[in-house]
Amino acid sequence: IVNHFTLIGKKNYDYKKNPIIAIQYKARNICLKNVYSRGFKTGSTDIRVFGGNQHADQVYLKNIIVEDSAPISLDIGKNVKYVSVEDFTAIAVNGKHALKAAKRPLKIMNASFKGYTTPVLINNEPDHSFK
Repeated sequence: IVNHFTLIGKKNYDYKKNPIIAIQYKARNICLKNVYSRGFKTGSTDIRVFGGNQHADQVYLKNIIVEDSAPISLDIGKNVKYVSVEDFTAIAVNGKHALKAAKRPLKIMNASFKGYTTPVLINNEPDHSFK
């Protein structure tokens, strides 16, 4: 459990297109709650839940705010079976995706996105059910 975590990127630092928060290699029962992230423009994504054969699973994200940061706010890889996203706000200036996932997360509640070319991309297809 990570609760009340603020991440603020350095304006002139090169994050080399790496994720800022990475949940990876068989991680289970992960809870990120009350997380605020901003300013990671050269990162690839603010939060990446890695998929593949050694995927993470049972990930709970609650009260996440991403503001003017990486091109992708939340990226969920393939084979991840259970992700719960509640109270997720992503605001960008010229962002790419607020939520990108190989498949639709099991639970999404109270999500709002602004400033992304394709706010939600599921299985490489735009998902317009989030307004």
